[in-house]
Amino acid sequence: MELNLDIFESFNKALVNNPTIETVIESSNDLYYNLLQPQFTAIFLFNTDTFEPILNSCYPKEEEENCLAIFEKSIEPGLIGEVMNSNELILRDIDDTNSILLAPLISSKGALGFGLIEYDKSKKELDKETRFLMKNFTGYLASSINGLKLENESKLFENKIDQLVAVQTRELMEKKKEISEKVEQLKSSLLMTLPHEVRTPLNQILGLTDYLKQSLDEVDKEETLEILEDVHSSAVRLRRLFENYLYLSALTINSYNIEELEKLQESTIYSAESLIYETAMNISYRYEKNDRIELKLEDSPLQISEEHFNKLIYELVDNAFKFGNNETKVIISSKVIDSNYKITIRDNGIGMPLEKIYMLDAYIQFDRLANEQQGSGLGLAIVKKIMDIYKGKINFKSEVGNFTKVTLLLPIADIDIDDI
Repeated sequence: MELNLDIFESFNKALVNNPTIETVIESSNDLYYNLLQPQFTAIFLFNTDTFEPILNSCYPKEEEENCLAIFEKSIEPGLIGEVMNSNELILRDIDDTNSILLAPLISSKGALGFGLIEYDKSKKELDKETRFLMKNFTGYLASSINGLKLENESKLFENKIDQLVAVQTRELMEKKKEISEKVEQLKSSLLMTLPHEVRTPLNQILGLTDYLKQSLDEVDKEETLEILEDVHSSAVRLRRLFENYLYLSALTINSYNIEELEKLQESTIYSAESLIYETAMNISYRYEKNDRIELKLEDSPLQISEEHFNKLIYELVDNAFKFGNNETKVIISSKVIDSNYKITIRDNGIGMPLEKIYMLDAYIQFDRLANEQQGSGLGLAIVKKIMDIYKGKINFKSEVGNFTKVTLLLPIADIDIDDI
């Protein structure tokens, strides 16, 4: 009994001193070997995917081929299943002198494998005490292997978490860099473009009013009225610039506020047709081109706020008339396609170069020197931001000197118009 206790003490030391599944199994083979002085002792572990037994360790090493040969020859079909189901030691005679002992490795996680030991029964009797030690030690070995497996899985999980954290950190850093670059671009555009857009109408207002102050007695009523109309036009332009700037800023802030964003995306309009018609016709009368607009509209409820939908139509139709000429005709059509509402706004105006279509953003201008009508690009940036908020799609097609066509795809609201 003293020898047996020494053997267990040696195994426990192996289990405590930086254990691995391999070192613990090797130590268990030593224990089996000292208990029975067998021809060989081996541990088979099941493949986790196929449940096929795989030889993990054999002692002595030079008996590995003999171990596999005896395993193939002596383990009849169903024997391993019998061992696992009974959770008992099973003996099988190979010949008159040699036997094999199968010891199941079963833990709380399930069947892990088994021990296979060949010994000379004439030299070593498998008495009750030895059986007791073998059975209890095999259960202890199974629990130890299971614990080490769980520890390895935990370390693997921690490594995966660390990798995910590293990836997320890197993505956040890249996103931060991207946002910083975007902010710098916007700051640069703002410094270069917005001051010019402010100065142009402001200088017009200051210059004309200064002229009136100095020449008031010399200017007739008709010329005064003409100057005042120019001043008013410049003031309106300046006001719209600041209104759009504030509007885009508010949209951008709301797009980063999850609660506000969800609230906006739950908004609904019940008649897209009537809103398009009203907004488009008002703009055509303002430009005195109500005979140069053509409407071909279908009706549908949409998942968008009324304010933002009107803003979309206003900016696009206004651009269509603004960047045109006396012969410009604006055609607006809409129709339901599956779960989307498709709106197309086309004009035969000045058009835009293809490369500039892909540069649509705040403060971008198109051919400032070539066109009398100037704009900061805020209107198109607002359109793009609204479409992003409502998960819509926008597409531009244009040919310089021929046409510009804008296509919007917006989600249809899940309501029945007949029930309204």
